[in-house]
Amino acid sequence: MKQLLILLTFILTISSCSYYDEKQKQPGERECRPFFFYDKIEHYRITVSEGKIWDLESNENRTPEEDKYLEMLSRYFPDELEDTMILKDLEKFGYKKALVSREKFDKIDEIFCSRYNRDDDKYSCLTVFRDILIFKKENEIIGVAKVCFNCGQNHIIGTNNETLYFGNNGDYDRLYELLY
Repeated sequence: MKQLLILLTFILTISSCSYYDEKQKQPGERECRPFFFYDKIEHYRITVSEGKIWDLESNENRTPEEDKYLEMLSRYFPDELEDTMILKDLEKFGYKKALVSREKFDKIDEIFCSRYNRDDDKYSCLTVFRDILIFKKENEIIGVAKVCFNCGQNHIIGTNNETLYFGNNGDYDRLYELLY
């Protein structure tokens, strides 16, 4: 009985130490759970001025195509993976497609992961999603990340992980370096 009590005390001590160690880590050091498990990333990018977007926004007689264009550029859309049919029109809207090299996947995973962070590096400006990353697994879309590097804003779908802290700790700078 005494040996069982000693063993139980030892196990509880070890497990509480590992919990304590995890709590003591700095926010950026905690485990990073990837948003997506993919085998391909398509990067779409576009060059467009804020003035053009303001002109479209203020035009009350927009065409349905212009509405779709605005949805891609400045709206938090699509909401779900089932709504990704609009992504097939990206090149028609002027986005240029490039494949992200597999050699960069490990670094991408360090950025697109769920982790706790107290820093909140959000900026206030006109959000323009000039960069869109489409994550695929066996040619099926499993995730989409729309990114505004100027404002430090994003819209990410396809993951069950928390995306609230995406972009903190220099994530936008590191991602920009990988893509450009």
